[in-house]
Amino acid sequence: MRRLALLLALAFAGCATARSSGAGAAHEQALPQASSLPEGPDRDALEAAQAHEAKGDAAGAAHDQARAEWAAAGTGYSELAGRPALAEWRAPLRYRGADVLLRAQRWDQAGEVAGALAADDKATDAARAGGARLAASAAIGAANAAVRAGQLEKLDLGPERKDGPRPPPPAWRRVVESADAYLARADPEAGRAPAGRSPSGPQIALAAAEVQYAYGELDDARRRLDAALDRWPSDPELLEQVAPLYLATYSARGDRAGQLAAVDKLRARAEAEAAKAPADRKPAFVKVQDGLTRSRASALFGQGEQLLADKKPAEAAQAFEAAAAVGGPDTASALHNAAVAWDQAGEPQRAAAVRERLLRDYPEAPVTAEDVLRLAAQRSRQGDHANAARLYGEFLRRWPDSPSRCVALRNVASELDQADQATDAAGRYLAFGKDARCAKADPSIAARALIRAGRIYDAEAKDAYGAATSIEGITDPDVKAQVSDAKKRLKGL
Repeated sequence: MRRLALLLALAFAGCATARSSGAGAAHEQALPQASSLPEGPDRDALEAAQAHEAKGDAAGAAHDQARAEWAAAGTGYSELAGRPALAEWRAPLRYRGADVLLRAQRWDQAGEVAGALAADDKATDAARAGGARLAASAAIGAANAAVRAGQLEKLDLGPERKDGPRPPPPAWRRVVESADAYLARADPEAGRAPAGRSPSGPQIALAAAEVQYAYGELDDARRRLDAALDRWPSDPELLEQVAPLYLATYSARGDRAGQLAAVDKLRARAEAEAAKAPADRKPAFVKVQDGLTRSRASALFGQGEQLLADKKPAEAAQAFEAAAAVGGPDTASALHNAAVAWDQAGEPQRAAAVRERLLRDYPEAPVTAEDVLRLAAQRSRQGDHANAARLYGEFLRRWPDSPSRCVALRNVASELDQADQATDAAGRYLAFGKDARCAKADPSIAARALIRAGRIYDAEAKDAYGAATSIEGITDPDVKAQVSDAKKRLKGL
């Protein structure tokens, strides 16, 4: 679900999209037609700027030549805006100049031209808002260009704990200041990026919040995100972009409860907007809801981990079970942790119930193997040796190559023996004792198992006793005595 607004906003930097001849819907007046101007330097300069722009569009954004042509066009439009004969077109000329300079990635020059438009008290409010938007776009472009050049640190947008506020470098500070200057205006184009080249209003707002978050201003970042959602409530893409950063403002402080409450708040917003959204936007809001459902499971999981670390195992178990109830890819891990927590809380029956569910519903999960062994051991302590043997057998069937295989081989034999299933137990003892890997790991235990097998049924006694006497490295005195006895018994067989 994580999406970075700054990277998204930079998409305009390389786009060579088709455009109209006007200055933008936010402006009341289009550029003049060159043919409508008197012959002379003004007309020639406008035609030259338009020719450069057309050549840039034809070359495509991937070519340096395109950016050079756009730079020439933007400079030309900007210079024309200062000519007295073209005063009535000053705002659209400045807008076009800044817009094309952005495409040329001439960030500082674009910001200067856009700033002049934003400060022009003779321009309409819409035109000045458009200038402020382009100025913010230039600040974002300049900062990201500096990051790519290794001249500016990249924003750290991870959810790791932040140590506190720190002042951002000038380039990032300009992003925040220019965003604030723009967002203070009413821009009719705010909800969308004109011609797909510069960031939209929501993207600019999110960019400023990201800077504040990265530099430890968590409360301010959250305030900005709330303001953006209130300003553009029907934009599902904005909500999808806001959600991870909004939740991170809590996790960066270790505030698990606050994070969970924020998930519920955002889900309620998504549900309310989905209910009144037009048909074409409903799927996008549903997608956001699904993502927030996964975030809720993650938040509950994190809450369980924190409670466990705080020595509150019963509460941790409940949090893990709540995370499992939400569902998602970590459900098996949540159940595993719930069982561990219930064990620590002194609730073995509840731990066992969770492990039974894990084995039933998630038999292929990596954590399930360990839980089967723990469940089998618990059944054994309860005296339910037949069920314990069944569980050890299930473990051996599902995970035959597990490092715990020898433990399961030995224990299934012991559980069958205690469950008065002697014949089956003898076969398991024999399999364990004759397993080379198990015998090497603990020769004494292997020999003891083989002797027990021999004593259980005479039909396999010779095989069992013979195998026991061939094991080397036995150190247990009692087992040595049993092996000696086995040698005597072999002579009589």
